[in-house]
Amino acid sequence: MKTRVIRDFLNEQELKVVREHIKHIDCADTYNDSVIKSILESKLPEISELVQKRLAPTYCFLRKYVAGMDLGPHRDRNACEYSGSICIDSNVRWPLIIDSVEYYTNPGDCVIYKGIDNKHWRDALQTGYCNQAFIHYVDLDGPYRFEKGDKRFWKLRAKQRAPI
Repeated sequence: MKTRVIRDFLNEQELKVVREHIKHIDCADTYNDSVIKSILESKLPEISELVQKRLAPTYCFLRKYVAGMDLGPHRDRNACEYSGSICIDSNVRWPLIIDSVEYYTNPGDCVIYKGIDNKHWRDALQTGYCNQAFIHYVDLDGPYRFEKGDKRFWKLRAKQRAPI
């Protein structure tokens, strides 16, 4: 699959709802946020059609970047076979770099890529802020289908709750 930018992936009304919601989040990272999870699920048919695969959602993530933060070069874990990085709000032009190609987005745009295959990162944000949502899926007919629903998270939670 070729990396693609989908312009206006989120419409103005969807952006308004997400922006209002994240005003009340006081941490940099939020796993499976309820509003972002609704986007993960509602956009499933569109992403499935785009990649021509029968997909299942795994998890989503919201990150509020501020000056000095970066995203180190990496490939994602198996639960992120197909990934989307959605620009929610930003006051700077700050590229997502995938396999050394820079992808610039505006609020509402989404970069779709194969998170487990494509090395990706963001250099340190020099100034300003950028709020991003990440949505992740797996191919239901592929080797990572058992990651549906992000089993890793629940395994980690079970270990944390080990009996005394």
